[in-house]
Amino acid sequence: MRTQVRQLLVACVLSVSGGTLAADPSVALRLASAPSRSPAATPRLDVNGTNQTSARLPEHPSVAWQARVAPPLIGDLSADANGRLLVAHASDRVTALDEKGHAVWSLRTAAPLVLGPLPLAGGRTLLVTRDAQVVRVSAKGAVEARETLAFGPLDQTPIVTSTGDGGAIIAAGSAFARLGPLGAAGYDARLPDPIRAVFEWRGGTVAVGHAGGVFTRGAAGDPERIGSFGQPVRAAALLGQRLLGVGRNELVSLDLVSKERRLVFADPTVDLRDLAALGGGRLRLVAARAVFLDLDPSGRELSRQSLPIAESGGELVSIVADRDGRTLLGTNGAPLIQITPQGETAALPETSCPDPVRPTPVADGRFVVACRSGLLRAFSDKAR
Repeated sequence: MRTQVRQLLVACVLSVSGGTLAADPSVALRLASAPSRSPAATPRLDVNGTNQTSARLPEHPSVAWQARVAPPLIGDLSADANGRLLVAHASDRVTALDEKGHAVWSLRTAAPLVLGPLPLAGGRTLLVTRDAQVVRVSAKGAVEARETLAFGPLDQTPIVTSTGDGGAIIAAGSAFARLGPLGAAGYDARLPDPIRAVFEWRGGTVAVGHAGGVFTRGAAGDPERIGSFGQPVRAAALLGQRLLGVGRNELVSLDLVSKERRLVFADPTVDLRDLAALGGGRLRLVAARAVFLDLDPSGRELSRQSLPIAESGGELVSIVADRDGRTLLGTNGAPLIQITPQGETAALPETSCPDPVRPTPVADGRFVVACRSGLLRAFSDKAR
């Protein structure tokens, strides 16, 4: 009998690892999984929304290859754990490209996409369409399952992050859905405030509202308000058990265990927009008028720079950092700005784009610059 059970289990594992699995909503089948190790796993690069990539950014980037896909690009680009670039484009198409810019697979969802691909564990990808369909795609580019969100259609880009069990959290307006891994049950919930950010923390869900309220939900029950930033937030990031909220002139932290709120940084003369986590607990803040500031782990200001693009009305629109502190600042219509760990800045040639997408790290020493018009240009430490 034990032999028969063992053989049956082996057959099930082989079936799951080798082919398509049909999702039966009446059966809660939890598959062994792990978080995606992608260098660009979410629109904010990692699952904690820190704008930090797990890849090392190149020191002396030069063009490695250039390609075009059918426009327009949708949402941000992402990368899977194998370094393949994932691009949503042409309304309903997703294409995976290898390290040389060659297409590995491409598929159509039969409905317009509302955001870029979300990499999951095991090389899988999650797609979301405007009619609130969630499409799960295998590592080989085959549709494994489709499901429908309880809220929709989606008029605005939803907020997404992946979870440690191979699932995802998707938020739109004041509602969010926690999706389990393929074949497993999830849940839906709603907040009293439109949602700014969502995270997985200790197996549960943390959601931040636009007005600054912080809510948690476990495996059962309704979301519980556990604290507030005390002001509207423009961006949020999770560092360990410390949740950071970017206000207009302040950076505030909320300890998810003690529920203690602390003012990390304040300056009424700066109009803060976003942040990135650097190595050793340091932070880099992005502000209006092309200003960026560096803070030490205690929140003390280390440096402040105003970039020359501000003189022509340029603004910083994205930030990507690695653990060493090397940073890429995306701009509207001007070249990317590279910041060294020592704080030196330089404009990167051949990176200007009138309609830029957030720069996308794909592996150590490599990133891709993209335009909504379909132009893709890869950079690496090795010349073409």
